[in-house]
Amino acid sequence: MGKAIRESIELVEDRKEYYQNEGLHYRSPTIILITDGEPTDMSPDDEKWNEIQDLIGVGTNDAHFDLLITGIGGEPNMKTLEDLLSETNQSNAQIIQLDDSNIYEIGSYVAEFMPGHDLS
Repeated sequence: MGKAIRESIELVEDRKEYYQNEGLHYRSPTIILITDGEPTDMSPDDEKWNEIQDLIGVGTNDAHFDLLITGIGGEPNMKTLEDLLSETNQSNAQIIQLDDSNIYEIGSYVAEFMPGHDLS
């Protein structure tokens, strides 16, 4: 989970830099993480966890991106996901839970959640 979040943030920042260099108009990107809430490459309060938490905090607090975390499966670990976002601007980050039968509803959550801040 940590690697996926870091790479997503890096991709978003690279794309924003490209848009800026090309003089292109863009809106605040939204990163969507779909997970069972069980990180396999970090644990709460370890060094990597704190680093990822800081990246999310800076990115959402400074409106670099919005973050929608979707807990899926029978019993996603929502507590872990809430802990991950404890340092964030809650208006730019949100956690939802969907079970397997309504996973396709994620589109409506994305449309509702995306504030689309102008950044260019």
